[in-house]
Amino acid sequence: MPITAFKIQSISICFATLLVLCCSPSFAQQSSMAMKVRVIEGSKTPELIPDSTAYRLVFVGLSEPPDATAAQIARETRKLSRLDLTEGERAVFTAVLADFHTKYTALRGQYKNAPWLSRSQPYKPLREALVADTVAQLEKQLTPTGLARFRTFVKDAKQKMQINYIAK
Repeated sequence: MPITAFKIQSISICFATLLVLCCSPSFAQQSSMAMKVRVIEGSKTPELIPDSTAYRLVFVGLSEPPDATAAQIARETRKLSRLDLTEGERAVFTAVLADFHTKYTALRGQYKNAPWLSRSQPYKPLREALVADTVAQLEKQLTPTGLARFRTFVKDAKQKMQINYIAK
């Protein structure tokens, strides 16, 4: 079927209409209103990063699975050495982190494999509760000095964080 001048003109009109609609200020405004990605730069405004977010990111960054390989244990030991904990505190910290790692991995897997759960049981409150429970365990089991070192570590880590989120 040969392409006629009429078909070319019709396609051109459709394309021009689509271009006008997509480039119009009202369309652009609706698109940007639907999803505005915001960034919190920890180097500039660390106080805007919620503590629970900072704790979670530190826990994820420091933790290894309970059945860690020798290489993973060595990596975790290197990471924890920055906290300058006593040997006993390091053992407590490692156990608490392993527990966090297991529960966090299970929670993420549960929601990844069953997205319908997020409608009946939102993910974020469960994640926040897990982080709060992990912090509470550390508060109970670490010495005041060890806990202060950990909190300083998290505060310093906020300086290096960049948090992206979708603004409402």
